[in-house]
Amino acid sequence: MRELMQLEQKEDQAQFILKNASASIKERRRRGLTWYPVTITQEDIGFGDKVVLELERPAHRQDLHLFQVGKNASLFSNALGYSAGDRPALSGVVTSVRRNKLLLATTKEVLPDWVLDGSTLGIDLTFDEVSYREMNQALSAVMLAQGNRLALENCRAQRSKMVRVARYIRLRKIQKKSNLL
Repeated sequence: MRELMQLEQKEDQAQFILKNASASIKERRRRGLTWYPVTITQEDIGFGDKVVLELERPAHRQDLHLFQVGKNASLFSNALGYSAGDRPALSGVVTSVRRNKLLLATTKEVLPDWVLDGSTLGIDLTFDEVSYREMNQALSAVMLAQGNRLALENCRAQRSKMVRVARYIRLRKIQKKSNLL
């Protein structure tokens, strides 16, 4: 089961990268995956002394988007000399979204120089591994459950599966017998 989930996650991630790596900023913006351009309107220090940025897109930009609290995102620079694959980026998590503003809690204690060099900035949603991580944790909890309600539910599910398999085997035997007569 765990192997199938990992296979699905890898394929999902590969499709996300394939679909978005070659897409233009305009196309990603149309899909709701990018805000571009954005400006940094505020910079604070958050939990663990990590930088938290307030980003704002122009007021006339009312495009629909997929940004929401808890989503992984990456601030990027559209400076000359970089291609889509090697442009500088700063990862983080969206902690607030209000109209044309969002808060990005970054993974850095100090902002990289390219953020403040005057180039045009944008923000992309990145592949979301959270749901896969949660499914993995739930699967682990079920597999390790002993002597509690979760173990009982797991036992019932296994019993139900065995009953279905037994019925199937009985049905196949009856079908084989009837075919032989």
